[in-house]
Amino acid sequence: MARAATIGALAGFAALLTFAFSGASADVLTDLPSRGIHAKQQTSGSDNVKPFMVARPAGGVYLAWAHTAGGQTQIVCSRSADGGTYSAPVVISTAGMFLDLGAENAPNLATDSHGGLYVVWTAGSAPAPIVPATNHAHEHGDAGATGKKSAGHPPRPGNLNIWLSRSDDDGKTFSAPIRVNDDADGAEHRFPTVAVDHEGAICVAWLDKRKKQTDGSDMARVYFARSIDRGSTFSKNIDATSGQPYPICHCCRVAIDPDTTHGITIAFRNDINDLRDIFLLHSKNGGQDFEAPVAIEQTHWIYPSCPMDGPSIATDAAGVLHAAWMTMAPGVANPLFGTSEKADCKILYTTRSSTAPTPDAPTFLAAGHHPRVTVTPAGQTYIAYHQGQSLVLCAVTPGLHGKISAFQLSDGKGTSGYPAIVSMPDGSILCAWQEKLSTDSTQIFTIRLNLSQGVGSTQVTQLASSNPHTNSTTQNRSTAR
Repeated sequence: MARAATIGALAGFAALLTFAFSGASADVLTDLPSRGIHAKQQTSGSDNVKPFMVARPAGGVYLAWAHTAGGQTQIVCSRSADGGTYSAPVVISTAGMFLDLGAENAPNLATDSHGGLYVVWTAGSAPAPIVPATNHAHEHGDAGATGKKSAGHPPRPGNLNIWLSRSDDDGKTFSAPIRVNDDADGAEHRFPTVAVDHEGAICVAWLDKRKKQTDGSDMARVYFARSIDRGSTFSKNIDATSGQPYPICHCCRVAIDPDTTHGITIAFRNDINDLRDIFLLHSKNGGQDFEAPVAIEQTHWIYPSCPMDGPSIATDAAGVLHAAWMTMAPGVANPLFGTSEKADCKILYTTRSSTAPTPDAPTFLAAGHHPRVTVTPAGQTYIAYHQGQSLVLCAVTPGLHGKISAFQLSDGKGTSGYPAIVSMPDGSILCAWQEKLSTDSTQIFTIRLNLSQGVGSTQVTQLASSNPHTNSTTQNRSTAR
């Protein structure tokens, strides 16, 4: 059965608008739409949610997301040579897969040096049960963490497993999905993340409930698997968190990032008697085993349920790990940008040198949710997150020096959330996010910017020119593989 979808086409790669933002102080938010710099709506029609991006080796990006129509949801992927004009999306998931898109669950991408593109996601073999409607805003993150215990998560599909598919032709076609977790159906497996290590091996980490006891104890763990044949088969799954006796937070995404040697770092939110701080796992031997988890913060946030808001990490060319995450700990100091109440969700940021035994003390950037971090080849750090209804991008001054530059990317007309961010070889930044429109549908928006840092100012240039009000190219896509 054919399904029509619309994906926006942008004009060629060109500088459209440039302005200088002077006095890059911590208490100023520059509203880019009011300056004539607009994001582009890339999809239309039925819901398109949970975008993720990775840089394309030939230039540009790959963009994956979940498309829903007629009660069916699929993982799809598109490519762009300039971050503006995207190809017709290709369906990756197969018939009979029931996707789990609750909380931060989304497709995740990685590329290798051979031109391979890898996509991982969570799907079950049985539909979610139908139950009476309840307040599940906390699970989906539309309103963010409220400081109040959630009414409960929406029902999820049965037999949730981790799946991976590979493309060897620039995202035009994909292999049949293979299952990454090696246990029997029944236990939940969620929030997969994928990366390619220095040897070209495919590394996948996820939250796994195979050890959950009948009394609910040992709820979830971080599991890891590695493939040395480009995702055709995977090693025996290992419990990367076996170095601690406690389970971990079971509804916050995990993050993975290999370093320039044999190291692999995984970030996750812990659950030590309701302590919800972020911890790091590290392997020095390509994931054969992991050291005991180490806290990346000492905020000691105690919370009785899952905040559904996980960490993001990225390693720069010098081997420095950059991390961003959310906390609601009341004792955190004033933010670098804006204001914050004790109960607000707070974006924290820190770095850790490859030679340092512990990370630097975290810096409170701003109030917000669901941060994503990236680092440019020149070492500039950018963090995207959503604050209220808006999508915000922070340019973090190297070494911080007590200030950041903050830019509002969305126009505030709809509720924006779940950002994705990637840095390009030329130092530009490409962001994507989902936004709920007045039509009640949720769509994907993107923007590509070049933020040139100067002394006391930031020059903003939009790349890949666009008309923010139209989607000029309509493509057909089929559910047939």
